[in-house]
Amino acid sequence: MSTQKSQSHKRQEQNNTEWLDELINKIESMKNKISNSY
Repeated sequence: MSTQKSQSHKRQEQNNTEWLDELINKIESMKNKISNSY
């Protein structure tokens, strides 16, 4: 039972990491656009 719990927790962490990666990519591209405008 506990192994099942930890597996689902791991999956949740991975989803969070992917979401964070996407967010960072978006911010980076926005920064690039902004610096290109100046």
